[in-house]
Amino acid sequence: MFFIINCFGIVIFMAIAVLFSKKKKCINWRSVGILSVLNIFVAWFLTQFSVGRQIVSAAAAGFV
Repeated sequence: MFFIINCFGIVIFMAIAVLFSKKKKCINWRSVGILSVLNIFVAWFLTQFSVGRQIVSAAAAGFV
């Protein structure tokens, strides 16, 4: 369920970005798609594997 909500949030965020863009025809959609897929992969890695959770924990401890 969280995955669907997050994907919906990404779509809404991109829609707002397009809405406020001055040069809508200059948007490089291939780059947007590649970075979105990369973002989803990194989020999946950081939440589903113990190494990823350790990285997040270490980063959080660094801020504390």
